[in-house]
Amino acid sequence: MVFNDVAIALFVLDVFLVIIGWPPTPPDEGFAETSRDFEPPQTP
Repeated sequence: MVFNDVAIALFVLDVFLVIIGWPPTPPDEGFAETSRDFEPPQTP
């Protein structure tokens, strides 16, 4: 019974931290590479 209450409390804490944005996550490098390396074609 006590373990179930602790598990629920940790889950609620985890959801709260995700909502407020902690810890900050670094941007995904996969998306950054495609947008950063893209250059529009040059017009003469």
